[in-house]
Amino acid sequence: MKLRRIGKRVFGRRLIYTMLLIALQAFILFYAVSEASIFTPVQIGFMAASVFVAFWLMKKYENPAYKMSWVIIILILPVFGVLLFLLFGNKAAGRPIIKQLEESTYRGETTAIAQPKKDADALAAESLSAARTAQYLYSTTGMPVYQNTQTEYLPSGEAYFARLKQELEKAQRFIFIEMFIIQEGEMWNAILDILYEKARSGVDVRVLYDDLGCIKTLPRDYHHYLKSIGIDCAVFNPMVPLLSIRHNNRDHRKIIVIDGEVGFTGGINFADEYINKTPRFGHWVDCGIMLRGRAVRSMTVTFLATWDFLRKQKTDDAGKYFGRCDDPDAPGWCIPYSENPYTRGDVAMNVYLNMINKAENYLYIATPYLVLDFTLHQALCTAAQSGVDVRILFPGIPDKKLTYLLGQDYFPTLIAAGVKIYLYTPGFVHSKLMVSDDKTAVVGTINLDFRSLFLHFENAVWMYRTPAVCDIKQDFLKRLPQCHLVNETDLKNDPWYKKVVRTVVSPFGPLL
Repeated sequence: MKLRRIGKRVFGRRLIYTMLLIALQAFILFYAVSEASIFTPVQIGFMAASVFVAFWLMKKYENPAYKMSWVIIILILPVFGVLLFLLFGNKAAGRPIIKQLEESTYRGETTAIAQPKKDADALAAESLSAARTAQYLYSTTGMPVYQNTQTEYLPSGEAYFARLKQELEKAQRFIFIEMFIIQEGEMWNAILDILYEKARSGVDVRVLYDDLGCIKTLPRDYHHYLKSIGIDCAVFNPMVPLLSIRHNNRDHRKIIVIDGEVGFTGGINFADEYINKTPRFGHWVDCGIMLRGRAVRSMTVTFLATWDFLRKQKTDDAGKYFGRCDDPDAPGWCIPYSENPYTRGDVAMNVYLNMINKAENYLYIATPYLVLDFTLHQALCTAAQSGVDVRILFPGIPDKKLTYLLGQDYFPTLIAAGVKIYLYTPGFVHSKLMVSDDKTAVVGTINLDFRSLFLHFENAVWMYRTPAVCDIKQDFLKRLPQCHLVNETDLKNDPWYKKVVRTVVSPFGPLL
């Protein structure tokens, strides 16, 4: 099949036009507010409104660092700062959106993925601590813990790509794909060829992608193209050139479900840099996890929930998309889970905190970004000071320089507490993983930054005593000989201008 080629310049123009129109609206709004503020009574009213919103925000149930960043903006830019917060900072969704989410498959099919009692009881008998984590995830997300599910760790984009193609070729009933970034190239074109052939043979193929994630890589009407070749498609939160809170919440998930039997997730998007075919920022390190068994049901329901939410529909019987594949010999337990920014409780951060606080011997972390709130920062320091071997694998070559500088701002206090930070000198680390004590691991899409933890739709897999846990540990350790361990000399030789930039920007880190 000959695939349509779209020039990169077209992709770039869409983002430029959108941002220019948004900036123009912001300028007009700022000018209008400035002109209105000439009159003293109006100006006093605006100031009073800003102070009121600042106090209201401080009382709001929200992460303190995130709140403080917006309070600073509101007090520096009265009224205009309030407008910016209402447009881009307020996480609260309108009632129609919340109602849609509540009525989606995610909540409507909780009985279809009810907690298997024997799996929960077996975990409780093995470890009460792990069972408490499982109970927390079930009570907050509705996602149960499963036994009898194979877990295969995929230590690179290349390994992930090869395994994915093998499983896609076997599809007989359906293929569901939820992706943040899709870009035409060797990786996506090979996948699309398979999807096209499968759709022609009667397989139900659905693709869901985030519009902002693809704004530079796909044309605006790409979903129409996919539909024209037999692939059903939905676009998450389409970008429009209007000032809107909608732009703040993105679908950062990466989920592939095949026949309800096999599920994939991890940090890997469908673009050639993820398989090192188009070098960007040196050698690209990423990872994924493949599940085979009943646990895939939770991934299926997560996809259907988002699909139903976008289509304003309800899948009446999600159970028909569940596989029947079980492996009684597969050891351990796993929980595929997801969260959205409208869920109260910050599930993703609490799962990470739980792992950090429970670590006894070691805690290894890989993340492309390191923008921590106070609680996470203190937890990492406390773990290291308590004798836990805490190591963080971090990029040696950044993809976002300002965010990278913010990450370096945490280095002195973390290192002083005993945390070891390794810079992967050959390139960029995009993996999102945490592994501890040869028992517990998390692999998924969740970065250690505010956008992932508080603003985006995310997903991951929590594992306890599965074979993949030790595979993750070994892969992490294999990377370290290629890394530079940050030391006190590095911190002392840090250029003064970088320190100045970090000092100025750090209060606004939660917004980046």
